[in-house]
Amino acid sequence: MWSRLISAGISGKVVHGAPVTDSMLSFRKLCSLGSNVEKVFSLGTATLKEGEVFSTERCFTLDDVQLFSQLCKNSNPIHFPVSSAEGLGFEDCLVPELLYAGLFPAIIGMQFPGAVYVSQKLEFKKPVLIGERLLADVKVINIRLHRQKYRVTFQTACWLKRIMAQVIDGTAIALL
Repeated sequence: MWSRLISAGISGKVVHGAPVTDSMLSFRKLCSLGSNVEKVFSLGTATLKEGEVFSTERCFTLDDVQLFSQLCKNSNPIHFPVSSAEGLGFEDCLVPELLYAGLFPAIIGMQFPGAVYVSQKLEFKKPVLIGERLLADVKVINIRLHRQKYRVTFQTACWLKRIMAQVIDGTAIALL
């Protein structure tokens, strides 16, 4: 199928001052064929397709939280010591939300070295206690060509693994 699309004779021409490459042509041709075509994109040696999911697991420790809090100058007492968190109604210290939200750019960066994280929208649904195991997913929901890179939109979700309760829901965009 790829050779059939590329052999349309447009590759090598110039559009808006930029040469049309085989990958740009393939992307545009596939998009014009409609939503019934599975979109698969080549990123060097890796491929990417809509619906693909990448995941990681992580359990944050008190040391992780203390280091993050020092770096960010976050002195909120819900993060430590335990006595302060308990005094505020929590059974243990909470992991800072942006610490575990950092799992999303970590997943994308590890899967696609050189990725540039463009934006992230997050909804925090439930607090995470230190020591709870998390499962974070990014799912490819849209791919489009943007200045000779791919602008990829991911659906992001993070779960308490033990009870599969969602703690974050959102989206992220990266240039690959």
